[in-house]
Amino acid sequence: MFRQLFFDSFHFATLVFLALALLTSGWLHIDSWALDKKGKTHLFRGIGFFMLAIAYVIHATNFEIPIILFLVQIVKVIGSVLILLSLFKEPLLHPPSEKVSLFIPFTLAINFLVPSSVILYFLIALVYFWKSTGGHEKQKKSVAFAFFFLFLAELVKIPFYAADTNIVVLSSLLEQYGILWISYHILFLIGTIILSAWVIGYVRFRVNIQIFVITVTSIIGIFLITTLSFTYILLKNLENNALSHLKTDIKVMQYTTERFQLEALANAKAIANNTDVKNSLINFDKNKLKEATLKLAISQDVSFLLITDTNSKVLMRAEDSENTGDFLTEDPLLISALEGSSLTDITVKQGVVSPDILIRAAAPIMASQFTESAEIIGGVITGFKIDNAFVDGIKKLTGLDVVVFGGETRAATTFVSPDGKSRHIGTKEQNSEIINKVLKEGEIFVGPAKILNQSFYTAYSPLRKKDGDEVIGMLFVGKPQSELLETAAASTRLTFLGSAILMIFSIVPAYFISRRIHENLEA
Repeated sequence: MFRQLFFDSFHFATLVFLALALLTSGWLHIDSWALDKKGKTHLFRGIGFFMLAIAYVIHATNFEIPIILFLVQIVKVIGSVLILLSLFKEPLLHPPSEKVSLFIPFTLAINFLVPSSVILYFLIALVYFWKSTGGHEKQKKSVAFAFFFLFLAELVKIPFYAADTNIVVLSSLLEQYGILWISYHILFLIGTIILSAWVIGYVRFRVNIQIFVITVTSIIGIFLITTLSFTYILLKNLENNALSHLKTDIKVMQYTTERFQLEALANAKAIANNTDVKNSLINFDKNKLKEATLKLAISQDVSFLLITDTNSKVLMRAEDSENTGDFLTEDPLLISALEGSSLTDITVKQGVVSPDILIRAAAPIMASQFTESAEIIGGVITGFKIDNAFVDGIKKLTGLDVVVFGGETRAATTFVSPDGKSRHIGTKEQNSEIINKVLKEGEIFVGPAKILNQSFYTAYSPLRKKDGDEVIGMLFVGKPQSELLETAAASTRLTFLGSAILMIFSIVPAYFISRRIHENLEA
């Protein structure tokens, strides 16, 4: 999240300082025109620089609304055209001993459509370079290089118009804050530094402009510090709130599994006390037992139900009535039930693709529940399988993504593959910090993490076999950082917009203050 804040602030600061350099350049040209008022070359060029400054201040706010982008592009084009026309209208100053060259050393070899501002920046850079090398105006070479880097920046930006492409390689290059995004802003920064250096070289001879630039730069600095501080505090609070809520949500998920355990235990006791089940066991009536278990499995809405005798032999499975006769002599849950205890556990069994997480409950079947020394005639094991329907139900209630792990492996998840047809079950958690803290140390992990190459705010909780027993898996809830970032980005954009508006309005009083100070100095 704070990476985004840094890059957004870098974007805002770079474009604002570029706008200041353009604004000062425009003032220098208008100031030159005001001194002699011969022709309107410097006037048009100053207006052009002013228009570019306005365009970049608006662009700095990051408001990607089509009408605003369209207006910014129009302002850029008009400003660039005014600068270009004023350059052509201005006569070339030649060195005393050189002959006039009538050849303009540039040709346009553009065979594809590009934004008009790119072409105009390229032309402005070439004309400035031509005037600085073919004439007696060496000082304009810096402006040529500045516009050349601005041209390169705008050129790098062109692929962003294809941001919705299905080409994987291009999509990775065009991701926000990716290689092209960083390259675009670095080129802009270089152009800004070069243009600012050129402006400073002239401003030092103009006291009033110098005072203005110092005043406006101070105002921008104050606004930037205030904006960054406010945004940082906002983002930190949003992140802390998100993580705090996730910690609560993961505990709620723990309670949900505990509730299912209690429900499974209640079902096991109810089945163990069912008269039809008892009579079937006493009379060794397999058909009656099959009929009773099927009816109970449906009415109790359990995932599995099996009945055993006192020797741990499976007499009936409701979900597979033909699969009987095996012995569960090593099942600790059944052993406890046949000893007279009713209890629950959570078990992980290896499935075909992913582990099966089973919430189980077992209870003894007594010949008579009204006798203290009632004979145990069998045992019942029933419960629920934690599957995708389970996690989908939690997501529907909370809006969070949910995963249940068997060990390090995803057994049930709300994460769906891009085709929308399969789930990311059977995949392993790769974060060693999470594995150590949750699976090995048995503690809750709360914090940002990468999930399937996406940034999430996450909470992991250990899934235990029984209360205080060994950790057999993990529970996960999380929300994409992008959801929080969208909220933060909207707030940041509004903050930047407010700062930009205040900075624009501050220019007017800054101008009059600098003018007043200059008049007092000359008096």
